[in-house]
Amino acid sequence: MNWPRPILAVLGLLATALTCRAGGGPQTVVAPGLFSYQAPSGWTVQDSPASRFKVAVGPAALGFAPNINVVIENATVPLNDYVAGSMRGLKASSILTGVTLIEQGPFRTAGGIDGQRVVVTDTLGKINMRQTFYFFDGGSNAKLVVTASCLASDGATKAPLFDAAVKTFTLE
Repeated sequence: MNWPRPILAVLGLLATALTCRAGGGPQTVVAPGLFSYQAPSGWTVQDSPASRFKVAVGPAALGFAPNINVVIENATVPLNDYVAGSMRGLKASSILTGVTLIEQGPFRTAGGIDGQRVVVTDTLGKINMRQTFYFFDGGSNAKLVVTASCLASDGATKAPLFDAAVKTFTLE
């Protein structure tokens, strides 16, 4: 297994999200037969060339749009091992610098799906970021990583918004 792959896919999305604009009413991100979640109010759901699935994108500020995206990877290891390996890969990434763990712990969706939530700060180029990773078992050896990214300076205000959106996450 190549641990950094899901994380590197997310980094590609971050670069794309720099130019996205948000608007409109509540929308749902749906990958038929896989997952769905409710995007935060006022965000758009759109395609991204860096993501296999649609992404939720918020209003841009200071040249960056907060976003939520999902990556699915085949992995036969237990979820805790997958999370640990993903974090090692994130810290070893040559794309991000200054990866700092803020908090880590269990997370449960409103529908009762148990997972892990990991919050980090890091720097992508000159952008100081805060990213929250929500890891879930998807069955059939699949692991799903929901990544919510924003500017580090917006981390405290975006955290409840991200948690609320991912609380609506369901497996289909």
